[in-house]
Order: sequence, then C-alpha cells, then structure tokens
Amino acid sequence: MIHLDFTPPDDAAWHAWIQEVRTAVEKMLADVTGKPKIDAALYKRQRDRLLAATHQKCAYCELSLTAGQRKGDVEHYRPKGRARRMDGKIVKVLRDGVEIDHPGYYWLAYNYHNLLPACSACNRRAGDAASGMNTGKSDIFPTLDDHWAACPEEVPAEQPALLNPWLDDPAQHLFFDPDTGVVAGITERGRITVHLLGLNRDGLPEERKKACEDLRRTLQISIGDAARDDVHSADLGTLQSVRDGSAEYAAICRVECRRVRQKVMEFLAPFDERPPGVP
Repeated sequence: MIHLDFTPPDDAAWHAWIQEVRTAVEKMLADVTGKPKIDAALYKRQRDRLLAATHQKCAYCELSLTAGQRKGDVEHYRPKGRARRMDGKIVKVLRDGVEIDHPGYYWLAYNYHNLLPACSACNRRAGDAASGMNTGKSDIFPTLDDHWAACPEEVPAEQPALLNPWLDDPAQHLFFDPDTGVVAGITERGRITVHLLGLNRDGLPEERKKACEDLRRTLQISIGDAARDDVHSADLGTLQSVRDGSAEYAAICRVECRRVRQKVMEFLAPFDERPPGVP
C-alpha cells in the first residue's frame, strides 16, 4: 500500500458528473423516510479515472488489476449501505435519541476520496488459508474510539482505524520486510489495516518477496552499468516505476531500494576519507 494522489480533471464530463452526484446526494439527504437509493452505475462511472490514479492496481494490496481481476471492484472506504464492527456486529448509532442500525455512509457513496479500486480479496470477506481467519473489508469499518458518524456533520470527528491511501501515508503505519515479503503494522491503524484486509494472506508475501528479488537483480546490474555510465533503458524504466508507484508492490520495492542504497553507501564510506599524506 502506498499513498495515492488523485487530481480531479478539469473537463466537461467530470464537471457534469460532479453536478449529477450533488443532486443525487441532496435527494438522499432530503428523504428521511425511506432507505437511500444508491445508483451503482453513477459511482462506477469514474472507475477508469480512479484506476489510472492507482496505476491499474488494487489501492490496498497493490495487486495488478489488469490480468484476471478485470477492472476490480469500486470499493467504498466508508461503507455505503451499512457498517459493521471488527467482530462483524452491526454498528449502532443514535438518531433522535433512538438507537438504530448504522444506515451506512450513503452521503459519501459518490465521493471520490471514498472510492477505491480494489481486488476482490481485499474488498470481499472470505476465508484465508494462511491465517485460518476471514479477511477482506466488505462493510466492516472499525474506528479507534468506537464512535461512528451517523450524518455528514459528524464525519470530521470520526477516527477511522483503516488506512485510506488517498488521505493517509501508509509508510508511516506499515513496515515491509523484503526478505520475507511480510508486512506488519507499526501503529494501531497499521495493525488493524493489515489484519482486516489480510495483507499477509495466502500467497501475497511470496509475491512481494519475488518482486524484491527481481528488483534486487535489476539493481545489481544497474549499479555496475552506472559505473560505466551505461544503464540500460529498460532497467531505468523498472526503477522509475518503483519511484512513481506504478510498479506492482511498489511499497516493499521502495524499501528494498533504500536498503540496497544504504549498503552501497556503507561499502563506499571508507573512500570518503583521504589516506594519510594525501592533500
């Protein structure tokens, strides 16, 4: 998982969509009698734009969505229809002094910061052979203080436990080990994110480890070529994809790049000192 940037486009199609979204949300908020009706086609309309911003990868685990996953799911960070706790129980909130089931964050159903392209394994609840537990987000949305917003005005006070790649920097919460491919949370939010999404689910650490092994070979070749001022363009492209985040599993590959860089610097450190008698 890496931090993602999305700059809203300045074109007629986007502005028309934004206006349509505003009208739909206003209608839902005005209807206090029935269950909000969410138009799936409306929020999925921007899937290609969002997918481009995630470099054609799952926003959570960085699995490529170009092969075998079609275009992935359009995942709602804050669930649109209902909200459940980590233990699977439906969240309860107060409305007019009466305790009710959380209605879901329907007013954020079309908010692009609430929409994330995701693979089915991250988005849908299922059993995991590696951990023996159910993993995948589904409509689970944990908070750090067991407080959930029941209306738009309460959202700013909410303390989400799950990381949002659009808004958070995962590098501050997650540690990736290139030798094993395993990711660990170094904060409470990081630990909850790893556990909920199953970021160490069956096969995923092995894929991340292989990505680091492949990158390591590229780095070894490139360092030698750099000494001859002759780095192959394909190798430069591989390294650039890690830097810009477009590489599959870029988060752990960035860790490997920094580690190799540190080793090279330590190896060359003695040459920073001038031998005795050399001016």
